Amino acid sequence: MKPLLTLIFTLSLGISATTAQNVSWPSRLNEAYAFVLGQNMSLEAIIEKIPELAPSAGKASAAFDSSPYAKGFAGVRSTIEDELGEGYTAYEKNMAKMMSEAVSTQKFTEAAATTFISEIEARARGNMDAEVKRTLLATHPDFAGNPEAEMKQGFRQRFPAKGSPQATKAGFSVTFPASWRPWTQNDQYSLGLFRSQAGTGPIICNVMLNEIKAPSGQIATENDLKWLLQEENLKSILPAEATFISSEPTKLGGAPAAIMSFEQLSPRGDFRVRSTQFMTMDGNKLQSLLFFFRVVGEPEKSLDQMEKENLPTYQLIADTFTRSK
Repeated sequence: MKPLLTLIFTLSLGISATTAQNVSWPSRLNEAYAFVLGQNMSLEAIIEKIPELAPSAGKASAAFDSSPYAKGFAGVRSTIEDELGEGYTAYEKNMAKMMSEAVSTQKFTEAAATTFISEIEARARGNMDAEVKRTLLATHPDFAGNPEAEMKQGFRQRFPAKGSPQATKAGFSVTFPASWRPWTQNDQYSLGLFRSQAGTGPIICNVMLNEIKAPSGQIATENDLKWLLQEENLKSILPAEATFISSEPTKLGGAPAAIMSFEQLSPRGDFRVRSTQFMTMDGNKLQSLLFFFRVVGEPEKSLDQMEKENLPTYQLIADTFTRSK
């Protein structure tokens, strides 16, 4: 079993696992700003043009204003203002002009207005465009940089979803903050990836599964797992281009596991990747959470310091690892 374990596990740690989608944070902020501003202006137009709907429109507006997403919108505005500095006033005026022109062209019938008001009430409960929702949560003043607070208030997502084919295949699930953006990539060992700050943040997690096809129906034993988790064996299964940093024992879902830290240089040498991988086994299923961040050039902080600052977030998510019953 050991040689087979080594081969399969080495394949799972290639630099391909660091492929990430390029999503613009400014575009996400702009999208969320326009979404909520347009919503508010549309409600104002309904109140002006169809006075009999004013009470229900006002109720919907109040519901949204008291929701966490309104605080997120305040965070969006604050973040844009910080980015633009003196240019924020011009941005605000231009956006107001654009959205006002767009709203003025809308022909609100009473039926359409009533439907829109119901939609705003649904948005207050979190039923809205997924990208906008993630951005509003990522900029919420209580959640920005504090994934624990976000998850404690119920804004979280379970992966794989309970009852899904992926959940049956993986044999485990894990929880992420709702503001983290999921996506998939063409990698036979990756179940799915999640990236912080609505898909634009520094932390990425690759949820991974290697199903080991052992000869003669062999099943990995507890001794195989103990062998794998020894530091000298973790070192030996890293790809040649990876540099081992450290490892230590831990638990995942109550089972023996290891945390391994290592570093890789991209094939073109234009960025470095610092990875922290939590791994365990369940029979012949090698299960792991590969957290990583990328650095271009020479950052102000050392990679060790950056990894240390990220570790509480890694551990928060790893602690939600649950094996399927």
